[in-house]
Amino acid sequence: MKCDNCGNVYKNNLKCPLCGYHQAKIYHCSVCDTVIHFGQSHCPKCGSPTRYNKQEDISKKYSSKFISTDYSKHSRSTHVYKQQEMYDYKSSDNEIKQRLEEARKKILNYRAKSVKSKVSLEKRNLLKLVIGGFVILSAAFSFFTTERLDIEMVELDRIEVNGNNNDLMMAGNFQHGGLVYQNSDDIYLGINYQLNKTDSSFSGFYNMTPESDGNVYVEGNYIYYSSFESYRRYDINAEEEIGLFNVEKVLPIKNHRFLYTDGTGLYLYENEESKQLADYNTSVFTFDFKNELVYFEKDGVIRSVDLRGMFINDYNICVFNNLYVDDGVIYYYDFDGVKSYATDTNNIWLYVEDDDIYNFIVTDQGVVYTNTDNELYYYFNDGGEVYFIGDDVFNFNVIGDKVIYCDNEGYSWFISDGYELVSEFLE
Repeated sequence: MKCDNCGNVYKNNLKCPLCGYHQAKIYHCSVCDTVIHFGQSHCPKCGSPTRYNKQEDISKKYSSKFISTDYSKHSRSTHVYKQQEMYDYKSSDNEIKQRLEEARKKILNYRAKSVKSKVSLEKRNLLKLVIGGFVILSAAFSFFTTERLDIEMVELDRIEVNGNNNDLMMAGNFQHGGLVYQNSDDIYLGINYQLNKTDSSFSGFYNMTPESDGNVYVEGNYIYYSSFESYRRYDINAEEEIGLFNVEKVLPIKNHRFLYTDGTGLYLYENEESKQLADYNTSVFTFDFKNELVYFEKDGVIRSVDLRGMFINDYNICVFNNLYVDDGVIYYYDFDGVKSYATDTNNIWLYVEDDDIYNFIVTDQGVVYTNTDNELYYYFNDGGEVYFIGDDVFNFNVIGDKVIYCDNEGYSWFISDGYELVSEFLE
């Protein structure tokens, strides 16, 4: 694919390895809602500081006689819209060249470290590796960050899944591809276009017939899964599979029912039939299992409907990328961090404070999340501590008390307890 920011051509990835730009991630000015491009420290329309204000503006210099340069005094009364923008292209070119050169050096250093690491990995059986270093979280955290000098890599037989996924955790997994599903003591892994089955102690992996690229769900004698944009059902007893519907994103809601999008709208699949709940495509949707209500993004607000598609309410909250709902409480994230919104009282609580969160899953223990640098962390409710799990993370799911994630290449898979232990499997 081609980077929208610098034009670099590279393999599929959320983040350009050359300039660091995150594809298909659109930010808007918090005041006037103008699109903010990567690296712009101030809004080009109203001049308000952006999330990139803490960094040097690396793309464009804006100057306008209509906008005051004293942004500390900027307010709604000083906003001037539709002003003429003047660009200093020479200055911008020099800054972009400097930034790209710094990115190139960073990539070369990273590759050198990777080569050195691979040499030490050749002599291992399953995995025995100590990764040095400690990642310090930004000053934006208001809670204590647990320090540790290394991440312990252990044999797979030292890892065991304890506990089960609740509805909130399951919804989080399906927001991130549904790569893992737990059914009693059985664990199903739909990764690398192959469906594998193991148990909670990972004592062995059984290769199953269906070819799956995720969205794995098991109910009764059926295994549901995605395969090349088709959502399918495999009958375990009859060893037969059939296609159910085309799918972009899907969320099982029990009793063999599914919410899904196919590029044309939001649908409910029930009793072998599909019913349209929204006539436009939305990538942000979830389900409140306790109240049987569907929540989705529409025109910048969150709307709730019942399973008949009847309107319930709208909630004027800013949601980035994904959200979850549990008994009328909406979990989402914005520029401040992960928040919870009580639909009955309209009260908002800042759950995890961090201005750089990209994706997250709410668990029984806390919140697992990645930032825009593809670093994976676990925030634990007990003590408010944050543990660094790994970097260069492409995708992650949660199963019981463990986190399963893969690197940016999608070939190496790891399982962690979130604290100290990490093990590799299915490399």
